[in-house]
This record gives sequence, structure tokens and C-alpha cells, in this order.
Amino acid sequence: MWRLTYCTVTIAKALKGKSENIWNDVLLRLKNSSIKGIREMQNVYSRLELSFDLLESDEAKSCFLLCCLLPEDYNVPLEDLVSYGMGLGLFEDLSNIHQARDRVYTLIDELKGPFLLLEGDLEEYECVKMHDMIRDVAISIARDK
Repeated sequence: MWRLTYCTVTIAKALKGKSENIWNDVLLRLKNSSIKGIREMQNVYSRLELSFDLLESDEAKSCFLLCCLLPEDYNVPLEDLVSYGMGLGLFEDLSNIHQARDRVYTLIDELKGPFLLLEGDLEEYECVKMHDMIRDVAISIARDK
């Protein structure tokens, strides 16, 4: 449900102040699922890419891009991110798993601020999720790197 609300708000903001004709055209395109062809949605993509570019650390960017490699709608346990980050050597100057865990929590907090990551919905694990639209942008960014 949240996904639908998020997309609706994003599209509504992109169409704010536009004529009824444009709204009708976008509605038709949405019904035909050609969302990438909607010029107004390029704003959404560029804003998300800007949010990524404004991240303060390379570690946060790497953590974000790591999350996009996981399956769509996947609840990513934070402990998995600790393991992946340690194994891939993403964290600078850390000497143990406890420091890596603290770093992951800091990075996740940084990524949740601009809504690049969301709270996961599993009760048994502390986890995060990536919205489908954000994941699409992240994959595009990763492709360009």
C-alpha cells in the first residue's frame, strides 16, 4: 500500500500546475505502463540521483548500491549488511565486527534521512527495504559506475 501512495504523491508533485490535458495523457501512459516515457517522471529520477550524489560518504553510497543488488522488495537484515560490508571491504579503518555493526547503523540512518532506504517489515530481524522506484534509479547509478 505504501508503494502506491509513494508513487501517487510523486506523480502528483510532478504534475502540479499542469493542464488537464497533460494529466489525462499521463493517466493513459500509466494505464499502458510506459512510465519511463513520461517526461515528468525524469524529475523524479533526477531528484533521487541528486539525493544519492549528496550523500556525505563513499561508504553510504556503497551501502546504498549494495542494497539495490538484492531482490526487489527484499527485507535486508542489518546483520547481513554488516557481513557483506566486512566481506567486500566497504568499511575503512575498522578492526572488528562490533565497529562494523556501529558503522552500518550510522550509514542506514544516513540513508533513511532522504528516504533512500525504508524500514523493513519483518518483526524477527531489524531490516531495511528499498522502494522499487529508488531501486531502479540505484541500478541505473550502479550501471554508470
